[in-house]
This record gives sequence, structure tokens and C-alpha cells, in this order.
Amino acid sequence: MSVPASSTAGTPSVHAPVSASASVVYRMNADWTEVQLHGSGYLTDLPSPTRNWMELFLLQEDRPMVMAAIETARSTRTPFDLEHRVRRADGSIGWTHSRAMPVLNDRGEVTEWVGMASDVTERRQADRARDHERRLYAAILNNTPDLAYVWDLNHRFIYANEGLLRMWGKTWEQAIGKHCLELGYEPWHAAMHDREIDQVVATRKPVRGQVPFSGTFGRRIYDYLLVPVIGAEGRVVAVAGTTRDVTEIYELQNSLREADRRKDEFLATLAHELRNPLAPIRSASELLNRDGLTPAETRRLRSIIDRQVTHLVRLVDDLLDVSRITRGEIQLRREPLDLHQMLNDAIEAVGEAIASRGHAFEFDVPDRLPRIVADGTRLTQIVLNLLENAAKYTPPSGHIALRCRAGEGELRVEVEDDGVGISPEAMSRVFELFTRLEPGQGLKTSGLGIGLALARRLAEMHGGRLEARSAGQGCGSRFILTLPLVAAT
Repeated sequence: MSVPASSTAGTPSVHAPVSASASVVYRMNADWTEVQLHGSGYLTDLPSPTRNWMELFLLQEDRPMVMAAIETARSTRTPFDLEHRVRRADGSIGWTHSRAMPVLNDRGEVTEWVGMASDVTERRQADRARDHERRLYAAILNNTPDLAYVWDLNHRFIYANEGLLRMWGKTWEQAIGKHCLELGYEPWHAAMHDREIDQVVATRKPVRGQVPFSGTFGRRIYDYLLVPVIGAEGRVVAVAGTTRDVTEIYELQNSLREADRRKDEFLATLAHELRNPLAPIRSASELLNRDGLTPAETRRLRSIIDRQVTHLVRLVDDLLDVSRITRGEIQLRREPLDLHQMLNDAIEAVGEAIASRGHAFEFDVPDRLPRIVADGTRLTQIVLNLLENAAKYTPPSGHIALRCRAGEGELRVEVEDDGVGISPEAMSRVFELFTRLEPGQGLKTSGLGIGLALARRLAEMHGGRLEARSAGQGCGSRFILTLPLVAAT
């Protein structure tokens, strides 16, 4: 592109002043060594040809860039077009958009350049401010744990922060412009968001929800909020959203609800278990007040009261033990222990329950066992609890085995039965406080659901462990108590 050559000899003067305060007109000779410039203030006027224009207007560090653009324009005889910094008439540094056209003679030679330079300082400053603002927002959005995104009115993503891209396992290029279905959302999930986007656009009100999603972080629970983006004309131009991973909060809330349910269940069970022995105690006490009882009848009534009081004491002791363990107040009384005596004490305590149900009992313990240092009362309590559970959860005429072995620095005590067993779902909570398994098979059980939790904690306090194994419901159970062998000196 060219303009007609001027008829004025030498370097022509500027003929048409520009009244706009943000623009100047300039003329350069063919090799850009001299300039004439006229405007209305933002650059210093140069009414006569001037050779040191670079020193007047350009910063030292910008000159190579400007010279490279001039050389390109001269060699190709194409317009010079560049935005660069300039030293303005008031001494401040600003920005100019300079564009110059080559003027060709009849032989196609460049005789001069005619150009216009506009002051774009305010626009550049505004762009710089917007760029700073964009970087600030990007830094915030990309470093927040929340997922941030924007849909256009066609339900396609036009923005996604880095957290969301990582959750999708996608790059910006792979994700932007895509619909939910194209990014791995399940059809019901994508359809739900389609409805919500339309709802936000129609009502101009936020929509909030909670939804599971399977991404690169696994299947998680997300809480999201969708809001309208209002354009300059007051219309909804997009829908923006933020999503927060609330999986831990969701699980905690479920745990609290479950704990609250189990607390209520425990209180009801506790009331029932305490009331059960009180009824025969009260009846036996009333009968003892009658005249004419034979010695045998008196002994029988006292025996009833004694058994029920013993049961009450066991319940209260278990509750106190749980409380003490929770507060860290239980202290073991370690002493050299005769393992045979400890096992026999447990068997004797549960013998009546086993006999009353007609269970076959197997006692598989070597004649010689090492003496260990432990709290005999607490170990008896553990084994007794396991034997009582076996008797309780095994239908009449079942089989219960108590086995004990020592070796490789450990003592291993096993209680096995062929009773109702433990389902895989119940196995995960069998040692939790206040857990009572449903026995089924017409069995009725009692207890507060704290025995196994207490037994495991006592085993751990001895440096050992208590495990449960079962092939499932109807397949029996096996409880394994393992203790370190600390030899008695």
C-alpha cells in the first residue's frame, strides 16, 4: 500500500495539523533518519527535520525493538505498525501506537513515510490493571481447594480452574468448550446440571446441591453452588459455579448420626438389661418377707437374688471399665501368672451358661505353659467375655473350643464356635462400643454391646491384640487373643 509522492522538494513539511489531543502526525524520510512531527501536546513538536528523534522519544532498552520493526517495514515496503513506550512532552513515560505508510514514486521506490502516533497510555494502563486483576483472580482460583468453573448458555464449559482440570484429568484444551457428558459425567448427572443451568438463567437465582462424582481423586461427595453471571445489558450471559469436596464432612455427619443412633439404642438396652435382674430380685425379696418358708425355699430365693446381683455388678463393672479406659485411668496389676489357673477361672465362670445350652466344650491346652507377667484378673475378663459370647451366639447343642499355644515369643488363645457367625458388614464394627449383633436362628441375647470393645482394649494394654474371624453368617466365629510372652523371673 502506498500514497502519492509529495511534489515538495527535499523533506516535506507537515501540511495538516491534527486537533485530537491523543494523536500526532509525523513524516519520516526514506531511511528513517529524520522526522517531522506535529500534534497537540502529548509529544514534543518537531516542525523542522530532526535527526535525534530516537534520543528524544525512545527509551534506551526499547530502541532495538523499534529498529527491528523499522527494518522489517523498509525491507518489505509494508506499513510500520508497533506499540511501544515513548517519552512524552511532560517528561513522563507513556505508550503510543505508531503506524506509518510508505510513499512510493513512479519507479516504486520509497521516498518517505507518513504516519500517525496515538497516545494509548490509558488503554495500556487499563489493560495492565485488567491483566493484573486476571492474574490475581487466577492465582486465587487456582490455589483454592474449591473447584471453580463457568458454563456458557449452551451448557459448555468456558472456564475451569486447575483443581477442576486435575479432578477431570484433562488439560485446558481438552476440557474447554465441552459438555458435561463429554467430560465423563454420568448421564443422570449431566442431565441434572443441564436442568439447573436453565433454572439459574430463567430465575436469576442461585442453585445449590450435593452430588457424588468419580474423578481422578476417586468417588467423592461434592457440594456445589451455581450462580448467574449478569452482563452489561442486565441479561444472564453465563452460569458460574464453585464445588467443594465435603466427603470427610459427609462421613463425619454420618458417623455422628450413627453414634447418636447407637447411643439411643444403648440407653434403651441399658434400661432393659438393668431392669431384667431387678424384677426377680424384687419378687424374691417379697417372697422372703412371707412367713412359713422352708429352709430350702429360703436358700433358693437367696440364690436367685445372689445370681441377679452378680449380674448387675458385672454390668456396672463393665460400664465403669469403659469409662476408666476412655479416661486412661485403668492400670494393669502385672504379676507372674499361672495360665492354667487363669483359663480355668474363666471356664468355671461360664460353665453354667455352656451347660444350660447343651454345648459340647473342647479344652485343647498343653499341660505345660510358660508363666507370664500380666494382670490375671483382666486376662480372665477377656477370655470369659469370649466364652460367654460363644455360648450366647451358638444355638443349643453347639460346639465351643478353647485352645491355647505358646511359641515364637507369643501366647495365642483361641475361642471358636459353630454358631451364627459374623457377616462381612458386621465384621468391621464388631469391636466398636455398644455394638450388638443380631443372632437370628431364634436366639435371644442380652448384654450392652461393650464386652468385645473392652476385651480388645485390655488386650492392647497388655501389648497384644484381639482379632475376629468368620466365614459369614451361619459359619461360626473364631476369636484370637495374642499376647507377647514376657517370662516371669
